[in-house]
Amino acid sequence: MTVVANADYLKRRREVPTTESEWRFALPTDVHFDETSGRLVVLDAQRSRLQIYNKMDNYLVPQMNL
Repeated sequence: MTVVANADYLKRRREVPTTESEWRFALPTDVHFDETSGRLVVLDAQRSRLQIYNKMDNYLVPQMNL
């Protein structure tokens, strides 16, 4: 992980009052869906991270759209 590997990055991160902006993608560059595991993988190049989402097996499609 970039934060653990880079001491300067970790120091600057501690100076930020909130990390709310990191909850969103900054520069998503690729999306891949792995059908065997049911995972969606999104590459965010700006933040140097992979965001992995697991598909819910018991998800029901809504009956009507209100």
